Amino acid sequence: MKWYVLFTRHQHERAVYCRLLERGFQSYLPSVVVWRESPSGPRKASTLLFPRYVFVRCYLEMYAHLELISIPGVIKILEASQGWFACGS
Repeated sequence: MKWYVLFTRHQHERAVYCRLLERGFQSYLPSVVVWRESPSGPRKASTLLFPRYVFVRCYLEMYAHLELISIPGVIKILEASQGWFACGS
């Protein structure tokens, strides 16, 4: 199985991540906790490391490809310049 990168609609990363988990895909949404200023003082907030991107690990067969791009919020699976899907080992 390889890791693939899904490009999502703006502000839909968490929803896509939850939908992937519901459908049984192994997915990853890297985030960090940062301190933000608010009128009541500093507070902790979670922010995404890679906005608009969700990582998914699967065998990318035709069925899985169709299921991934049919998830609401997913725009496309990123491809490398050679036309292959961007993935990691």
